[in-house]
Amino acid sequence: NFIHDIVDIADTSDAAVSYTVNINYGTPAEAAQQIAFLADEGIEVAYVELGGEGYLKDNDYWISGDPTVKAPISVDNYLADADAFKAAISAEVPGVKFAVVSAPKKGFEETTDGFDGDSDFNTEWNKALAQKMTAHGYDNYVMHFYHNFTPCWDEYASMDRDSIFECSKVELRNFNN
Repeated sequence: NFIHDIVDIADTSDAAVSYTVNINYGTPAEAAQQIAFLADEGIEVAYVELGGEGYLKDNDYWISGDPTVKAPISVDNYLADADAFKAAISAEVPGVKFAVVSAPKKGFEETTDGFDGDSDFNTEWNKALAQKMTAHGYDNYVMHFYHNFTPCWDEYASMDRDSIFECSKVELRNFNN
């Protein structure tokens, strides 16, 4: 678990943290414990992203069919789960801000690999999310953009922090957008 590394990096750099909770795995109570741990360590949590790419076809939130009908239902299901995480975290660490995950727009590289073959689902997801997120008490949204990075799979598998960091620096240097 990298949470201790997050504390080390935030302490060393005197930086606030934007922490991502993948709501597809774990429980609201576990996520609340993670955020409480960071707060107890003196780390300022600027945002908690409640994510997990809910708009992807292999995600439990994605529903096949007419995107104008199915995407809003998917967003409702995603927000219902995200709300449970938000409530648990807020009970442990009041005042934390939360962001939800919007879908990347079509036309990027990922569509050539079948990222989400339903070309309208992402647009409809974002429309529904924009209409509903404020009513659910979310402060902001994030968008995950996927670029063809240099693979660091061996480094990630090694769980060696320094190797992962060095490979990630190469990825960022090669990012031509």
